[in-house]
Amino acid sequence: MVCLLRLTLRLLCLYLHSRLTTSSPSPNASAHLCHEDERFAMLEFKNSLSSDDSSVILQLCASSGQVSYAKTASWKAAGSDCCQWDGVTCNPLTGHIVGLDLSCGKLQGTIPTNSTLFTLRHLQSLNLAFNGFFTSRISPEFGRFPRLKLLNLSTTFFTGEVPLTIAQLPQLASLDLSQFDNLGLELPNFDVVIGNLTRLRELHLDSVQVNSNATTLLSLTNLSTLMALSLSGCNFFGPLPSMVDISKLSRLTVLDLSANLLDGKVPSWLFSLPSLNKLYLDDNGFSGQLTIIKDVVSNSSLANLSSLMVLSLSNCNFFGPLPAWIWTIIREIHLSGNQFTGELPSMIDISKLSQLTVLDLSGNLLDGEVPSWLFNLPSLNKLYLDNNQFSNQQRVIEDVASNSSLTNLSSLMVLSLSYCNFSGPLPAWIWNIIQEIRLSGNRFTGELPPRVDISKLSQLTVLDLSENLLDGEVPSWLFSLPSLNTLYLANNQFSGQLDVIEDVASNNTTMLEYIDLSGNKIQGSIPNSIFELVSLETLKLSSNNLSGIIELDMFCKLENLTELDMSNNGLTLLTKSNGAINSNVAACRRLTTLLCSPCNIIEFPDFLRNQEDLQVLDLSNNKIHGDIPKWAQDIGRYTLYYLNLSHNFLTGSLDLLQWKNLQFIDIHSNMFEGPAPILPSFTVMLSASYNNFVGEMPSAICTLASLEILDLSYNSLSGEIPRCFKNFSDQLSVLDLRSNKLHGTLSSSFEKCSSLRTLNLNGNQLGGQLPLSLLSCQGLEVLDVGNNNFKGTFPYWLGSLPKLQVLILHSNSFFGNLGTSKAKHLFSKLRILDLSNNGFNGTLSSNLLHCFKAMMNSTENRGQLQYLGDRYYTDSVMLEVKGHDLNFIRILNVITTIDVSNNKLEGEIPEVIGDLVSLRWLNLAHNNFMGRIPPSLVRLSELESLDLSSNKLVGRIPGELASLTFLEFFNVSQNRLVGPIPQGKQFATFGNNSYSGNLGLCGNPLSKKCSNDEASSQPPSRMVQDGNDSEYKGAFDWTMAGIGYGCGTVIGLAAGYYIIIARNPIWLLRLARPIKNATNQLF
Repeated sequence: MVCLLRLTLRLLCLYLHSRLTTSSPSPNASAHLCHEDERFAMLEFKNSLSSDDSSVILQLCASSGQVSYAKTASWKAAGSDCCQWDGVTCNPLTGHIVGLDLSCGKLQGTIPTNSTLFTLRHLQSLNLAFNGFFTSRISPEFGRFPRLKLLNLSTTFFTGEVPLTIAQLPQLASLDLSQFDNLGLELPNFDVVIGNLTRLRELHLDSVQVNSNATTLLSLTNLSTLMALSLSGCNFFGPLPSMVDISKLSRLTVLDLSANLLDGKVPSWLFSLPSLNKLYLDDNGFSGQLTIIKDVVSNSSLANLSSLMVLSLSNCNFFGPLPAWIWTIIREIHLSGNQFTGELPSMIDISKLSQLTVLDLSGNLLDGEVPSWLFNLPSLNKLYLDNNQFSNQQRVIEDVASNSSLTNLSSLMVLSLSYCNFSGPLPAWIWNIIQEIRLSGNRFTGELPPRVDISKLSQLTVLDLSENLLDGEVPSWLFSLPSLNTLYLANNQFSGQLDVIEDVASNNTTMLEYIDLSGNKIQGSIPNSIFELVSLETLKLSSNNLSGIIELDMFCKLENLTELDMSNNGLTLLTKSNGAINSNVAACRRLTTLLCSPCNIIEFPDFLRNQEDLQVLDLSNNKIHGDIPKWAQDIGRYTLYYLNLSHNFLTGSLDLLQWKNLQFIDIHSNMFEGPAPILPSFTVMLSASYNNFVGEMPSAICTLASLEILDLSYNSLSGEIPRCFKNFSDQLSVLDLRSNKLHGTLSSSFEKCSSLRTLNLNGNQLGGQLPLSLLSCQGLEVLDVGNNNFKGTFPYWLGSLPKLQVLILHSNSFFGNLGTSKAKHLFSKLRILDLSNNGFNGTLSSNLLHCFKAMMNSTENRGQLQYLGDRYYTDSVMLEVKGHDLNFIRILNVITTIDVSNNKLEGEIPEVIGDLVSLRWLNLAHNNFMGRIPPSLVRLSELESLDLSSNKLVGRIPGELASLTFLEFFNVSQNRLVGPIPQGKQFATFGNNSYSGNLGLCGNPLSKKCSNDEASSQPPSRMVQDGNDSEYKGAFDWTMAGIGYGCGTVIGLAAGYYIIIARNPIWLLRLARPIKNATNQLF
């Protein structure tokens, strides 16, 4: 009887269990209908919210593997059983609602405390993830469900503090509050919640701001049932606890502490957790070597790491060799973005890695060869080795190719070997990769195969071969791959035409979403077939040789297009179709980036009218005339952050820019007029030079907290520099106000200038003394206050600015001695010094010249040629060179010059000037220097221009100067020199004007011949006897002339510096393409 009773009870339990686990009964099941009060509560809850079609939430749902749809659409008011509604689960015996899953349900609104949702007291599971409860707070009522076991409010955009009532859910086993930094759970609330929810098995608080020391994590040991813990991005800081009672975490299988502010050492107890199989510590501030190595190796139970399936330590600042124990990780190894060094093991027991599916060692300092065994791991499907320092990669290519078992590569789905120093032809075996091939930034050469077996590439989604040396035509089969959505072939040497797309597009078989062919040699016109690539989202064709006329409105046929770059071709883009708006324009709304510089555009494209989401617009270097149309300021009013309209013919006033989030504004080289524009509050850069702005500078500029670059040069602004500049943004790095009509003094305008790199006030009417507050500008590299009315003695104190490279004080009213203190480190970085046209007197101090350490090193920057400036602003300067005023639109870091001409300096020229061996131009003209020309000048082997004219120099011209093989300008006129002029090489190129006013000189090129006594007393010239030098010099002179006539003096001069440094004209050929594509591009 007892046995029968036990059997009956067991059958009843099994029956009840099967009924309880049924999500909802079938329509014909004999179960209770849902309770009327709960049905009413659900309908009220539905009606309190609206539907949300936000693209952001749709994408988030898709990335989580779910489909977003309006689940409450099936909730009807009359005659329906709420237990049959989408997302609703009822108890089959009682009819009470026990489960509610509205994740990805397209819900939007707020959930107040009196929401009818909180009347559902029988709920055991509540999932509202991936909905839009923007600005809504988590109601304390969420803690009033006495039976709740699962609560998921992740990615719901709730804000504020997590209510403590959450800790009052006694049955809770799974809690997920992961958000986007908009929720907080700081101490002591964090400890309260953790201390009460002792039945938790899963806890996910990603991006919930805890803001606490990492020792707080010790409280988690109270959760002995915990199996999964995810605290990514919670702002835990400091070192992890060095010791933990791991017996209290014996069930933990997943631990995620990534994206915090953890530092110090990684404690070994993490690798002692007996059940742990997934460990994520990425994006923290750990440093040093993996000091757990010794502990792991010395402990046999750890050395096996038998349970650890996934180890992720990317971007943690680790360095040193890779520890051997990482090869015991079973499934996934992620160690990218560290500084691991050394070679990968040449041999390994592959059987121990038979289950390894992902290996990511990218972004380290690994060297040596890539071992071929990596390509023989039977389960490996993702391999990332990008951005390392591997060498001799041709061998691994050959090893893989010669091994038939490797060439199948049947499991490898993703291969990423970008920037790994591979060279030679592309190996045939790469076409066996199933899903993604990323080989950018290598030196692969040759052509792509004219044909392949497309069936073997039917799953290929990404092909990135950009930044190599590949050539030939782009083969048509690339556009026939059925799954390919990303094709990057930028910055190679591909040629041919784009008509290869013709047949493919007409068949409409391609899924291409991203095409980047920029930076090649593709020519011809753009075929109409390109507009049939209906899935296309990004099209980049910039910097090719494309030509022809195309209607810009035609791109509206590509309804998914978001990014279009046609810059730097020979195209002419028409902005209208036969004078009328194209019929597709009304539907053309998704564009976020448009780059057309130059494209021969003559007016604002009409198809921009509907671009509400535009973020980047570059129409520079076109032929657009007239005012900016009023409708243009509605383009991307809330989204546009980059606008470049420079080098056009735009006119009118720009009093107020209407774009709310505009950050980068480039309108220079136009004809705008009126007052300077009032800038949006988020402005980072304004480049408005070469316009006709008038009036005073708006004081509202001082309120721009994010401003980094302000360039209003070459306008007609007047008045004083606003006093509020002393409250300027600490972010300001460039202030360029040259060539305006500003007056007044600087006073203490630069008290907050720690980030200021360039200050250019040249060509105004500013006066007074330079303020000592400039000493606050410790990052200052360029200071140009030339052509003003500043006065005072030489500001030697500027020499304490540690990064100062350019100092221009010319044409002011400075006076006194060029003295300096005895400090040894003043002006140590200075390369350009222009003190001309002032009233300095006394001697040229040897102490001052001794300070110019950067001018004493002729090789410091020879291998690192670059211009002063950054991506959005390059410094420029006006200098007198070789007797002419030249405007250097860029300042190469090898330019070194001293100009103290037109002062009242006297005494002898210091011998120490010969130690400034990197000097290229030296101008001491129009002073009262006396004595002889110092022979030490012969040590200035880089010197190109030497002007000593209009002084009181005596004696002979040192014959050793003839060995200065780069000297192109030499002027010693109006002195008291005597004797023969040195002959040979450079001195054979100087005319009579170089020596006029020296009645005692003789010899060529003067008509006065030297007597035998004078000629015989001339010391021999120490000429450079280099057999290639004469050939080089002639080539250089003609090359420079060609560049000067073809490209203008400034570009010619800039190119010439590369030739000077290289000592070989072949550099000119290498510069041909960079000069042609000299325009900086945003992307």
